[in-house]
Amino acid sequence: MPMDFQPRLAHTRDGVEFTIRAIRAEDFALEDEFIRSLSEESRYFRLMHALKEPPAEFVERMVNIDGEDTMALVGVTESAARQQFIAVARYARNPDGRSAEFALAVNDAWQRRGVASQLMQALAEYAKRHGIARFEGEVLVANERMLDLCRWLKFDLRRSPEGGHVMIATRTL
Repeated sequence: MPMDFQPRLAHTRDGVEFTIRAIRAEDFALEDEFIRSLSEESRYFRLMHALKEPPAEFVERMVNIDGEDTMALVGVTESAARQQFIAVARYARNPDGRSAEFALAVNDAWQRRGVASQLMQALAEYAKRHGIARFEGEVLVANERMLDLCRWLKFDLRRSPEGGHVMIATRTL
């Protein structure tokens, strides 16, 4: 299925230009490098477990999206004709067909610069056009930056019934 997301230029709060575009199957090496570039804390906050070396099957799943039930947008910079992922926002449609689980990771050097909010807003717009009415996701209580972003983006936050160390973030699109 062809993606109907048009790449767009964006800027960090401090004026650095980056591109927001859909991830592609040929981005395997960029996605693998991105995951490896995250600090141990950022990997843990995103994946909720320690993962030093991403298995090839995992990276394959991350880059092979269908644009409908699964979608991922990446923030990309280019220097010396070399692209680099600085952030990835994604969703996977839930079985109810109307909601989707979202996930977000931002390279440590790019955090708190407005990248995450722009990617999440673009992802929400795309999801809404594709019939998704609500985003939901789990955020570790220790992940204060993500909880701050969720509050800024008007997500509702509540403790997970399964445990006190996880918050459930939901937002109607």
